[in-house]
Amino acid sequence: MLECIEVIAVALEQYETQLPSVSLREALRALAANNAVCGYTWLRLALESTVQYTYYKLLGVEWSEALKRISKRSRFAASFSATMIKELKGVHGSRKKWIMRVYLRLNEWLHPSIQMISLGGINIVDWDLVREVLDVIAYLAVLIGSNIDYVLASRCGLEKTLRLLARRVR
Repeated sequence: MLECIEVIAVALEQYETQLPSVSLREALRALAANNAVCGYTWLRLALESTVQYTYYKLLGVEWSEALKRISKRSRFAASFSATMIKELKGVHGSRKKWIMRVYLRLNEWLHPSIQMISLGGINIVDWDLVREVLDVIAYLAVLIGSNIDYVLASRCGLEKTLRLLARRVR
């Protein structure tokens, strides 16, 4: 799974923002050191920044204009909100729900949730969750034309990304 994080980080380097790629690399370092909470924090930043970038790309907004909008939002509220997931243009409702579920599952490990309370804050890497987060990131990357291919998605077990790629081949 660690290799998959690195390969996806490389694929995201083509973005006009390096935040998703850098965040994935930091998640890789933390998860390799078995620091789950730190790894999850970086994964959440990678996921949020990928959603944010995809949101503006699907709207057809140039990145320079998106940065202005992000700056303006940052003054009054968070520059990312879960509403961006709900408003991903051209993404089927079932996929939006899937993205939201993965996002909320990830957040359960970063808030005083029942998981954290019952485990007493013990660092446990949930590799299935990591794979799901990577699947969301890769799926969004494919939507806007990143060079994530069928072989990579298959090797990493990225189920939803594989389905999207298979539909595009037909």
